[in-house]
Amino acid sequence: MATKEKHDCSERVFSGALWDSRGHSCPRNGTIERNGKWYCYQHDPEAVRLRREEWERKYKERWAKVDAAEARARLVRQRSRQAIEALRRIVMNRIVIGDDEWSLLASIDAERILDDLSEEG
Repeated sequence: MATKEKHDCSERVFSGALWDSRGHSCPRNGTIERNGKWYCYQHDPEAVRLRREEWERKYKERWAKVDAAEARARLVRQRSRQAIEALRRIVMNRIVIGDDEWSLLASIDAERILDDLSEEG
């Protein structure tokens, strides 16, 4: 019966303990050989690269969503400021198109909305 040669994992690991400042060899058996070194399933350079790529992809997706939400919020704030400024111009200039009472009511409504917004913010 042929005996299978066992290899130690080549990676150094760190426990974080004071006595382990330089790390120690991974205690697992090496099962994958890469560039003449043996690695366990966790420290296999190919597996490490794939895990990192997956993490980076998720990280970028997450922050793309955050950036998009912030961009939408900036746009809403900008449009809100523009709407408030338009209402302010209506109220300050009493923009009345023609002499009808609808225009006057719109100007009064705009003034009321501005007052409400002033109280909120």
